[in-house]
Amino acid sequence: MRNDPLYFSWLIQCESEDDARRVKQVIEAVPIVQRTFEDAVRTFPAGVETRQTNKHFVGDYFAGVDVLPASSPSSFRLVFQRKPDTGRYWKDVMMKVLRTVQDGPAKVRIALDYRGDERASATLVGK
Repeated sequence: MRNDPLYFSWLIQCESEDDARRVKQVIEAVPIVQRTFEDAVRTFPAGVETRQTNKHFVGDYFAGVDVLPASSPSSFRLVFQRKPDTGRYWKDVMMKVLRTVQDGPAKVRIALDYRGDERASATLVGK
């Protein structure tokens, strides 16, 4: 059985402070753990295609997703706290959240800043 980390911190870097403010406003408009993503599944039982849409609630996989400041006003962090007993789809859900940030109102660079079983702090993040 895999023992994946409970915390992930992603550094979101924008081109300007105004861009960072706009991106954060979009992210914070609806709490991330209340968001839903759909996943279309195609199967072919007996050679006949069937389609099924599954809904994934971020809150089913993560206890929290926080927007935290970073060292620069043009950047911030998204810190995901994974639920310990969550299903295997949690990585996909986290990537879908990051994709919504990437496809948001401004150009951003996203980099994994921290992963571990302790909550990311200012001393841990960025190392």
